[in-house]
Amino acid sequence: MIVHRELSIHLVVSDNSRQLDRFIDYLQQMPHVRVALGSGLLHAMDSCDAVISVGGRACQQCEAQLSPFVQKGGGWLVLNHLENESLPALVGVQPEVVGPESELRVLFENPEHPLSARLPDAYYLQGRCQSLSIQEPDTETILYADWHYRHIPVMTTRLSGKGRVACTTLQHYGHIHFRQILYRTLCWLAGRSFTDKELLSLIHI
Repeated sequence: MIVHRELSIHLVVSDNSRQLDRFIDYLQQMPHVRVALGSGLLHAMDSCDAVISVGGRACQQCEAQLSPFVQKGGGWLVLNHLENESLPALVGVQPEVVGPESELRVLFENPEHPLSARLPDAYYLQGRCQSLSIQEPDTETILYADWHYRHIPVMTTRLSGKGRVACTTLQHYGHIHFRQILYRTLCWLAGRSFTDKELLSLIHI
């Protein structure tokens, strides 16, 4: 039996968080993952490994408290959810104009990235297309989508102090591989790594 280290996640709930229900259910299937929901951040963030915020407005409201949290080694995942609100400079990207509903072919920018281990080379995700515009040179593209003969960033990450911030505009939470990527991203943001046995034990969740 593989014992996974506990992962504590705080999700800042907003009006457009309901579409996350399938992803939250997925996380709660794993006994080592604790998910707390709240309309704001915790007063004491030391007990939390990673935070998920939904949309640019929530991101702006969380910035003052989450910036030092990330600097100390915490992880912050921004789910932009097709909003055009500006994101804090800490995130390293800004959202571009939202495109039409489509099936997006999504791939890892670096096929050898640790998050891609034992996963397919490409994913076909439903949703509206929104590119992320890289603002800071140290921002890394994790996932890109093929769009009108271009590769557009749809998931990025950036180091800040001892921690990391990640951002994505993808919305297909019903897709098993996207849920797996998001879970792995949260672990990675929290400074965790995977062994082959751990990946195999989670591959079908």
